[in-house]
Amino acid sequence: MHKALEDFEVEVETTQVSGPDNNDHGLLLRYLDANNFYRFTISGTGYYAFDKYKDGQWVTLVDWTESSAIVAGRATNRLRVVCQGANFTFYVNDTRVGEAQDADFSSGDVGIEVGTYKDPGSVHVSFDNFRVWAVK
Repeated sequence: MHKALEDFEVEVETTQVSGPDNNDHGLLLRYLDANNFYRFTISGTGYYAFDKYKDGQWVTLVDWTESSAIVAGRATNRLRVVCQGANFTFYVNDTRVGEAQDADFSSGDVGIEVGTYKDPGSVHVSFDNFRVWAVK
């Protein structure tokens, strides 16, 4: 069942257990369907990015950016995103790492995602303490 969340905060702890550091793992935001959603991800190499998938096409909103807040490699990181109207604020391990604005999707569901680039299916990331709450 899909939720129609509008203004919310979402948080999850990710742990890269094994596999290549050249990966992405993180949160799906305002997910409408398989062709329309936002994605906030980090990599095992210490970078984060924010994209949207609109009508089946990727649009980069924040290109891969290095952050010392991300613990690279086989480690645990806590990701949090505040979604309020067209504004998105990104946190990693309680450190604000960036923000973006986009108004294409005003509500939708949330979820998690993992991907690899050169070695499909070879990364193992665990997720824990997934929480969603209304923006105050």
